[in-house]
Amino acid sequence: MMKSKHIPEEQLVDYLLGNIGEWDAKQIKAHLNHCKKCQYLLSDWQFLLSQDHKKFQPSQSMKDRIQHSINQMEGKSFKRRTVIGKPGLLFATIACVFLIFYSVHSYYQDINTRNYEIAENDEIPPETIQSAPHTQQIKVTPVSEFNQINGYVWVNRNRNEMLLEVDGLEELINQDYQLWIIYTDNSVDHEILPTQNGMTRMLFRDIDVDEFKKLKASVEPRGGSIEQTGPDTFIVEFQ
Repeated sequence: MMKSKHIPEEQLVDYLLGNIGEWDAKQIKAHLNHCKKCQYLLSDWQFLLSQDHKKFQPSQSMKDRIQHSINQMEGKSFKRRTVIGKPGLLFATIACVFLIFYSVHSYYQDINTRNYEIAENDEIPPETIQSAPHTQQIKVTPVSEFNQINGYVWVNRNRNEMLLEVDGLEELINQDYQLWIIYTDNSVDHEILPTQNGMTRMLFRDIDVDEFKKLKASVEPRGGSIEQTGPDTFIVEFQ
């Protein structure tokens, strides 16, 4: 089972809006000092809340998380990522989520409905798809300016799983490595690559491996981009 101990996004939004107590705020601040994953989410929400919502178009991961919050309120589950924290949403967070949801309603109609699980780095169990039957191994191709990068992708079409392992990633300041998953219909999913000591590992489950066209990663501003703005770092071709 994939588990992580992170601050629920609803609490991060309340933290940004100043709608939590002093003690809780100190606990969140202390956690943010050492948790990159929660720092990414905080940056994402800071960016979102600073935008003109009439012009704002959310990233795929942000749309997924908005839908997830709404489905939680309806007693449903959209994206199966486990978080540990206090249950429930504060009223300010509910209002914020609905404001964002309705302000992007027309764009929301085209939301990609792909639903997959992700485990990152230490969250990945020891036994994965690498040694499973029908697993295909594909070498990562670095782009010339990043030729120190090396790694592999393992995909298993029977299990709809993908494991990505890449090292040689140089430390970035105020930037992130972002993964772009391009499908045969040219739709795109994207995720921030969580790096530890120059390496990243991501395990995807229940993902449409048969529909993969290409993977690539780029250097993007901190928190990621809606569309690619920085240079490619590596590519994996499927077709």
